[in-house]
Amino acid sequence: MDWSVDLEVPGQIGHVLMVDGLKTIIDVLAKHGITADIIGPNLEVLKHWVERGMRWMSDSTDGAILLESTATVARQVRDACRNG
Repeated sequence: MDWSVDLEVPGQIGHVLMVDGLKTIIDVLAKHGITADIIGPNLEVLKHWVERGMRWMSDSTDGAILLESTATVARQVRDACRNG
């Protein structure tokens, strides 16, 4: 699912392997005129990486967005049925 798993440091986005690797990726991509991107768990993490050269970011994934939306609709339906 994410690179931290591949590096065997799951979820540890501040781990030295992640940080050093992302810095290298940003530098290499920039040399070739390619935009670096990242999906981060929160705005603080995204801001950190934007300040270091990331130019495209997301704070969620399609699955998380769908799950949140589905939960919202389920609550609305439940509330409508209760107040019915």
